[in-house]
Amino acid sequence: MHAKRFPDLQDRFTDALIDFLNLDIELREVDIVGTFALARRHDLTAYDASYLWLSRELGVELITLDRDLADAAQNLRP
Repeated sequence: MHAKRFPDLQDRFTDALIDFLNLDIELREVDIVGTFALARRHDLTAYDASYLWLSRELGVELITLDRDLADAAQNLRP
């Protein structure tokens, strides 16, 4: 744990954890079969394809620094 390595930062770690727990994060289930199809179609990992699937499902633009994932998202635009 980083708190052991950096004892002087323990309060900052605690504050960051509290901030994280207070984020308004909405969990969404992804269609595993649809995600797998996107992964195969675009030669992506299932992890990356799940973001692609979710962006399509929500009708939002996928913003990423991953070139392969960005290309796949661009190819899916209508």
